[in-house]
Amino acid sequence: MKNKFSFLVIFIAILGEILYPYAINNTNSILASITSVIYFFSLPLLAYYLGKQAKEDKDNYYLIFAFIFINSIFWLINRNNDFNILEPFFTTKMILCYLVWKNIAKFFNKKIFFIIISGIFALLIGFIDINSTLALNYLIGLFPFFLIGYQFDFEFKFKRKIRTLLGIILTIGIIYLIYYLLSHFFISYDILLLNAYTSNKHLIFRCGYFFISMLVIIALNLLFDTHELNNKCLLYSYIFIPIFNLIFNH
Repeated sequence: MKNKFSFLVIFIAILGEILYPYAINNTNSILASITSVIYFFSLPLLAYYLGKQAKEDKDNYYLIFAFIFINSIFWLINRNNDFNILEPFFTTKMILCYLVWKNIAKFFNKKIFFIIISGIFALLIGFIDINSTLALNYLIGLFPFFLIGYQFDFEFKFKRKIRTLLGIILTIGIIYLIYYLLSHFFISYDILLLNAYTSNKHLIFRCGYFFISMLVIIALNLLFDTHELNNKCLLYSYIFIPIFNLIFNH
């Protein structure tokens, strides 16, 4: 059951990375709609998963290597373009965040207070135009979800069958809610990728984005066992997906 949760989270993250380059150029396609649904929760869910992973992962060297390797490749490709060394590429943003989060999370006690404070900062950071610089939009915007995964385990007293039923009902409700929002509102990737607000109403959208992401996390905890995760192979597959995109898009 543990591997099923890991596989699902990484599969969703990988699918989003693969489809995104296509979706931004084909906004009216079915795949673009699927990509929008995925990005409605995939980044906070991945941050939560990395928090769970960090409790078991004692070695950071493979991530440092991956960060340098992938960014070096894209630096060589983009060296004649507007390349900014302060802006990590693609999945390396999450690598950088993971390395920072893992080393600072131990200084936060298991108190809901720190999650609330980090959540407030995650909402307010949208008023500052930092976007991809050192992945600060991810680093601050997704930190509450990493903390939740790192510090807390969801404990449900229900029997397995009841948990599964509740998880399925909640999942159906989430799918309907996302469908409704995408059908009635224009929600750009700037919002889903935690870029700076271009309108005050984007703060409301981010609140809703975080709320839906938390519902997804709760639903998956109802459906799967999420304790003691440690699956570097699956994490590797996500980290190196930009190489796959590079091969098939050039």
